[in-house]
Amino acid sequence: MVSALLVDEPAPHVRRIALNRPEHLNAMTAELCEELHEELRRAAVERSCRALILTGAGRGFCAGLDLHGYGAAPANDGSDEARDRLANQQHMSTLILQLRALPQPVIAAVNGPAAGFGLALALAADIRYASREAVFRVAFINVGVSNCDMGTSWLLPRLIGASRSHELMLTGRRVDAEEALRRARGGRHRRRSAAEPSSRGGGADRVARAVGRAADEARDVGRPGDPLRADGRRVRGPPADHEHVRQRPARGDRSVSREAPGRVRRLAMDELFDVSGKTALVTGGSRGIGLMIARGLVRAGARVIISSRKTGDVERAAEQLSELGDCRAIPGDVSTPEGAAALAAASTELFPQLDILVNNAGATWGAPLEEFPAVGWDRVVHTNVEGLFNLTVALLGALRAAAKREDPARIVNIGSVDGLRAPSVENYSYSASKAAVHMLTRHLAKRLASEHITVNAIAPGPFESKMMAFLLENPETRELVEQNVPLRRIGHPDDAAGLTIFLCSRAGSYMTGTVIPLDGGITGCG
Repeated sequence: MVSALLVDEPAPHVRRIALNRPEHLNAMTAELCEELHEELRRAAVERSCRALILTGAGRGFCAGLDLHGYGAAPANDGSDEARDRLANQQHMSTLILQLRALPQPVIAAVNGPAAGFGLALALAADIRYASREAVFRVAFINVGVSNCDMGTSWLLPRLIGASRSHELMLTGRRVDAEEALRRARGGRHRRRSAAEPSSRGGGADRVARAVGRAADEARDVGRPGDPLRADGRRVRGPPADHEHVRQRPARGDRSVSREAPGRVRRLAMDELFDVSGKTALVTGGSRGIGLMIARGLVRAGARVIISSRKTGDVERAAEQLSELGDCRAIPGDVSTPEGAAALAAASTELFPQLDILVNNAGATWGAPLEEFPAVGWDRVVHTNVEGLFNLTVALLGALRAAAKREDPARIVNIGSVDGLRAPSVENYSYSASKAAVHMLTRHLAKRLASEHITVNAIAPGPFESKMMAFLLENPETRELVEQNVPLRRIGHPDDAAGLTIFLCSRAGSYMTGTVIPLDGGITGCG
């Protein structure tokens, strides 16, 4: 049986992946999509792979979706046509996210038609080289499928500007390589990098140069300039001596000039909130707010470890999140110094550099004032305060390895609105422990600021979680809770994920020592 992908190494440490359906101009099928998913997963974790080239066999790059022979994504069972169609679209869309989240630079060698989904694949690469035969086309208009399904309407405006991209989307017009080059140079959000030729060269084939550039980027493997050298200390983005290949800290063609007039750095909006490629550990990540945050980071392209005391729960959660991106599970209990140290060691083995630590693991206890037991203090304080502190200290080496002046390492501690105002329920040890988390956040922020590590806390109000289940599962008490929130609702998963992504992205890099209520207005105007 002929493989749907051809994989080889045209130069040391450079992997070339060719879509192999030349008789169909490499139109995408579910089988081809799944094989490409698997190959990208392998490439993401192989240290010997320093650059990727994506191309097509024969005379086509990728002619889009095979409307007659796509088949079914793995999640399809054939019982619901509409649901299966959406599953197919998601199967392909996550491939674009996976491609953009790779740690290696990606080069699209466009050797023929790149239409529809094929255009989205080309746009998702860091660098694009086109032959004379290359043709670009937004083909979705012909079959009535929205461009946003494949990511084209999100990527294309950032390369050539909104008006030009919308014209192509609405007309479905063919664009040859020469026009594509002119349009890309005229875009508002993209400047030509040193890796691109300064002249068109009469439209000569530049696919061969892609191989040469990739080999040049890979030349320093194992040397001091190598960001994945043998000591395991990984540097996100290219080292300084690779500036001729890629002059931006984030993935994709999303950055503009490093400094605007007046020494103010200009950023595209998607770069401002970009966390793709960052490494993260989320404790208590198998459920509740921790799972909400982990899911948001995975969807945003981060490489995430989730941890929880219960092995089965955390492994099931990681398996589900892995369908969205890179997520792994490490069972661990931070309530003891030994448990925190073991979790830190296992995390550092996977991620020698840790960009993001979310301290979410927590415990609670409720009892009447005069009956409140000592164990209710021991368990809650050991987990919520001591566990947070011990794990943070144990991971300082990995956080320091990732920290940079313009892109600090981030620690996000999950406190509670109950640590900001007196609760109405008798959870004395919990409210005291969360107030301690808020003060510990400020104290750690002051100590670690000089090392380019920010420390902030989120103080959530009512969210769907095990701790809130006793109130939210009953419709009557749920309504009472909602009535006490000025915005009259329970927190949504996007609320927790969005604030965390803000704190962990370039947008939040100048914030440290803050405690941010995420409570629908309870503390601010309740």
